[in-house]
Amino acid sequence: MKKIYVTDWSLIPLFIGSAFSGVSLHVTDDTLEHEIWHNWAVVHVIFSLGLLYMLLRHIRQHKAWYKSLLKQGAWKKRKTTLMLNFIFITLILTGLALLFVEGANSDIGLWHYVLGIIAIALSLEHIIVRIKVLRKSLNNL
Repeated sequence: MKKIYVTDWSLIPLFIGSAFSGVSLHVTDDTLEHEIWHNWAVVHVIFSLGLLYMLLRHIRQHKAWYKSLLKQGAWKKRKTTLMLNFIFITLILTGLALLFVEGANSDIGLWHYVLGIIAIALSLEHIIVRIKVLRKSLNNL
């Protein structure tokens, strides 16, 4: 299997882990169980750092796509992917900001959560559109 597909497939469980732990972190926050909240926070950070690393590899492997954005009108066909890039950059920034503030029940934490929900929806659309190509890559094992 080509390295690009290994990267693409590895993004799926990391995305699921990051999304699930992020939502769980938010839900647990409402119960005020600090130890459980802290454990979800650790799990979320681990999955999210893995996701960030693989996303950087994914972006590097698709540098031709990013260069094609410079062509006139290329951005019109790729709105979901462009929005996903913007959302992930914002998620990274708000996630880093949470390291320096009291994250639970903060405005930044709420923004991070809402952006995370939007990222989940956009990521699912991104994956669904490309699932046929990903499945084909399994035939080359």
